[in-house]
Amino acid sequence: MSKKKLKYQDPALQPPKALMQLVDAFTDTYKPVEREEYADEVFTVRRIREYFQAWPIPKMPDPLPPYLVELERRGFAMQTAYDGHPALFCVRWQVDEEICTAEETHDKEAEVRTGLVSMKALIARRMMDRPADDGDDEEDEWGEEE
Repeated sequence: MSKKKLKYQDPALQPPKALMQLVDAFTDTYKPVEREEYADEVFTVRRIREYFQAWPIPKMPDPLPPYLVELERRGFAMQTAYDGHPALFCVRWQVDEEICTAEETHDKEAEVRTGLVSMKALIARRMMDRPADDGDDEEDEWGEEE
């Protein structure tokens, strides 16, 4: 019988399971966006610390960097917000358990699996609910001024 050679993995270099579960929960709820104007949620360093309960403790290493490293691996890159502070720009993946109905997605199986349809529907709803710009003459749906 031959013995299998197992690759040794130093447990000190592996992220703790609790850290991975917290990051999994974050990435299941939020998805990254490229720019702040597309974001529903802006996670500053303070807000990230609150979410992960990663507050510094005197004479201990800062607990936040492992979370930021894992989030960056998953596509959440730290960017500079309009106020000049570092932040993560995210959209909430499922807003109040809203999902597309089967009638809306019957011919889009691949997109449904990725959640693209529900994201497009959410963006379309938010664009329709946006307040009109000031100074524009409002017209009704038939093109006549009110």
